[in-house]
Amino acid sequence: MDFKKIILCFSLCLANSALIAEATIILNNVDNPGEGYNDLTEVAPVGGNTGTTLGEQRQLVMQYAFATWGARLNSGPVIVVRSSFQSLGCTENSGTLAAAGSLLVHADFPGVPNPEYIYPVALANSIAGIDINAQLEGLTPGSPDLLTSPTDNPAEVNDEIVVTVNADIGEPDCLNGSSYYMGLDNQPTAGTIDLLNILMHELAHGLGFQDFFNPSNGQLSFGQWDIYSSFVFDNVSGLSLPEQPNNAARVDAINNPGELVWIGNSVNASAASQLDPEQAMAVNSPANISGDYAFATASFGPLAGPGNLSGTVVLANDDAGISPNDACEALINIDEINGNIALIDRDDCNFDDKVQFAQDAGATAVIIANTQGRGLVAMGGDSTTVTIPSISISNADGDILKAELENGVTVSIVTNSSLLRGADNQGRVKLYSPDPPEGGSSVSHFDFSAFPNLLMEPAASGGIVSATEVDLTDELFTDLGWDVVTNPDLPIDPATITGDAGNDGGGNDGGGNDGGGNDGGGNDGGGTTTTPPVTTTPTSGGGGSLGNTILYLLLLSVILKQYSVSGIPSRRRKKI
Repeated sequence: MDFKKIILCFSLCLANSALIAEATIILNNVDNPGEGYNDLTEVAPVGGNTGTTLGEQRQLVMQYAFATWGARLNSGPVIVVRSSFQSLGCTENSGTLAAAGSLLVHADFPGVPNPEYIYPVALANSIAGIDINAQLEGLTPGSPDLLTSPTDNPAEVNDEIVVTVNADIGEPDCLNGSSYYMGLDNQPTAGTIDLLNILMHELAHGLGFQDFFNPSNGQLSFGQWDIYSSFVFDNVSGLSLPEQPNNAARVDAINNPGELVWIGNSVNASAASQLDPEQAMAVNSPANISGDYAFATASFGPLAGPGNLSGTVVLANDDAGISPNDACEALINIDEINGNIALIDRDDCNFDDKVQFAQDAGATAVIIANTQGRGLVAMGGDSTTVTIPSISISNADGDILKAELENGVTVSIVTNSSLLRGADNQGRVKLYSPDPPEGGSSVSHFDFSAFPNLLMEPAASGGIVSATEVDLTDELFTDLGWDVVTNPDLPIDPATITGDAGNDGGGNDGGGNDGGGNDGGGNDGGGTTTTPPVTTTPTSGGGGSLGNTILYLLLLSVILKQYSVSGIPSRRRKKI
């Protein structure tokens, strides 16, 4: 097709760009026959999901997520999600649940609010009011890509988002045999992971909750900053990410746990209505380490607070396994633990199992210190027998406590009502910035310190009800430039959802040329950078009313954002 004709079509289509409706999102099912979305294993309906095969239920959960996000966002152009179930790596205690990202980015497109930044394609299309790439390539708008092999990289990409779900969840050696909950009601049963929450999270990445630079070396993936990163600010340097002078400074900026924040007005104006007052673990003695220390909470047992976590800290000892202090077996220092707070290393078993062993030894509460240089983690578990509170602290803070135990360490939980849990002292919501950075997780998630838990934390967390609430994600989309529906009619009636499989498999593979392709990195998702294929950069063609409005379009998202789990109780889920 002649490019000038495409430009003319742009002009004609833009005349209708004001006719924005709630977003239509469709599935490009690229699983092989009999696999993933096409799995014919018979199952019983559950939680409003009427599917009678595993594949049908998976499709219905995805379609429900489409309808839920579609009700929240306005977009004229159709959004196509290329999706499949594949192996993403898993162990008995940790694994990657899913990986996702935008397949295309655009810059300087019609109506762009900030032409100096690149935008994920679904957002760019929504703002422009047209399917930009379909017009450039002469494709049918909203038509799913047809992939012909597991490694197929179509020359003309028309899908907007890729979502790859870990097909290993449910296997005996994966998260201790945990499985996905296929209901549409956000009421997962014990030992299951709420697939709806996972898909809502992943779709949000593809819709724009995503940066486009390499967190390991600071390089810009496409030589230009993205709109998401323009709202990311480092409190240590006092500069936003685009203001950092070089690659090394960018890496330093995202290596400051608790210091990376979002500076978009919509998110921070809503933070006080979403987040609780700040709490900290106060070390009361000895004086040389006294002060307030950040902590994360657990999804099992009573919530830790000022009324139930206070006392002397004693190091747990089971004299076995990888670490004698990991409480993966019954404790042998019962006399010391009884009546005190047990300090436990993270390491090799489920969080709620650790707390149960400490409880059995008479502990009043538990502090789990991270290991391997890692920061805060939200602790997953579904135990119904744990009755004492537990918190987690960073590896560094755990080392501080251990070094002073012989001098008598006492702690308590304190509240500062002038601050918010998960925000800095100016009320700006924190982003996940572990040291070292974690590809697939760093920057493009809210921080674990937020409470109540947020949908866009880097791992599955308790209390998320994404069928009706997406906490601060709507506000972040507003900051990015999405037209967000003010009062969406939610929850969606499950009876209106049908499993339309798009191209229903046909021997295709999920994720196209990358399909998630990342190893999961154990507790934090890991993540690898994929290199865009060599393409010809389209020119504007001159003439027409748009001139040089399209700077470039690039194929294939750079970093797939991952959602992980670990420390799962004997049966199940949640992360880190």
